[in-house]
Amino acid sequence: MSLHTPPEYAEGERSFSSQPVTASFLSDEIWRLLAQELRLSSREAEVVRLLVGGHREVDVADALSISSHTVHTYLARIYRKLQVNNRCDVVLRLFEAFVRLRMVERTPLSTKRSADVAGY
Repeated sequence: MSLHTPPEYAEGERSFSSQPVTASFLSDEIWRLLAQELRLSSREAEVVRLLVGGHREVDVADALSISSHTVHTYLARIYRKLQVNNRCDVVLRLFEAFVRLRMVERTPLSTKRSADVAGY
């Protein structure tokens, strides 16, 4: 997994493009594992993935063919599940979950929980 400079950010420029980025720096499998780790439904995970990618609630609604009110409701549920109050804290929870998953991945097989091993 490697991060790269977006093409919208040319060398020497001081600002990124105003276009949202996708959260493609994580694979679909990692997103699935993160959702599982955080106990998010598949739809909640889709909402989080788009919001983390920089999309506004209205853009998420369009992408998922739901109303912006429904996106807002999903966001409230996500905040409650993750025990956070804002999007920055959602990102922090995602990062914490990612680190936990990476730590489990690097733990010797004999000490992993059987549920963790099943996914690998």
